[in-house]
Amino acid sequence: MNKVKDYIKKHTDRALAIGSVLAIVLLIAILASYSLLLKPYSQMIDAVCAEEYGQAISAGEALPDGYRESDEIIAFAVIARDFNENDRESYAETLDDLAELSSIENKKVKPVYEKFVAHVTSLQKQYLADQKTAADLSDKIAKATTYSSDEELLSKEAEIDSVRQEYNNSESSVTSLVTNISDLEDAEEKIDAMKSASEVVALINAIGTVTLDSGDKITAASVAYGNLSDMAQGYVSNRDTLVDAESRLKELQEEKEREEQRRLEEERRREEEKWQAQLDDSGDGDDGDYYGGTVYYVSGGEVYHSTPDCPTLSRSTNIHSGSPPSGRRPCKVCY
Repeated sequence: MNKVKDYIKKHTDRALAIGSVLAIVLLIAILASYSLLLKPYSQMIDAVCAEEYGQAISAGEALPDGYRESDEIIAFAVIARDFNENDRESYAETLDDLAELSSIENKKVKPVYEKFVAHVTSLQKQYLADQKTAADLSDKIAKATTYSSDEELLSKEAEIDSVRQEYNNSESSVTSLVTNISDLEDAEEKIDAMKSASEVVALINAIGTVTLDSGDKITAASVAYGNLSDMAQGYVSNRDTLVDAESRLKELQEEKEREEQRRLEEERRREEEKWQAQLDDSGDGDDGDYYGGTVYYVSGGEVYHSTPDCPTLSRSTNIHSGSPPSGRRPCKVCY
């Protein structure tokens, strides 16, 4: 009986010893595993606190699912990494995603999470305020640019200028949300065109009855018209008047040129008749008489010559040609 008891005790002690060893080995394995997990976990937490969200995500990928809120912390890091402040329409969705992670309790991560939520909330609040301001401004533009005639549009110039000033003084975060700025620009362009056209209309009306002295007025009106935009030219109601004035001035100038030509021809004819009469009175056509054709003479001289090569002209430099000047006699050398 004692032998049986000894046998049982012996094997029991051995089993206990083996169990103790296995427990120690298991504990060591658990501690080793914990140590291996602790490093990437700490790296993840530190990266989140430093707002290095890409590094936090990389470190968290080494952790098993559900390890100490790692899934929630990684999800937060992904949201923070991908957040784009310029994408203002995404603010609301981002806040919804963040709300699902409100259970994060890590003492280091929670303040970072709450700070980020507050930041996005502030951006969303400003975005909503900008939307309202932009909507109000869009309504003012719509009201100012609604008209039934050109005259009504001109009467709204002050209102349009006021809306433009308000738009220019607004932040870009507001103006980027205004949906009908092109309507304001179109109205401004049309007003400028009509005002510019009215100035040209006045210049054309100032021409009045066209005379040879109307050249400067016609030129000024024509240049001003040419400098107008296509839209503004369409508002010049008396364009035909300018065209007619240009045509009439050209006719008067051509008529004046013809009159001048006739006068010169008449003077030349009279001069020739005068000299012919003098020749007829001077005798029978001996040497020295003028028989028509071109003669040559110098200013201040008393005679005219039949050729520029006359020896008496050898020292002269300013030799004229044409019909014999009045009061001069033919040269005795070359005639």
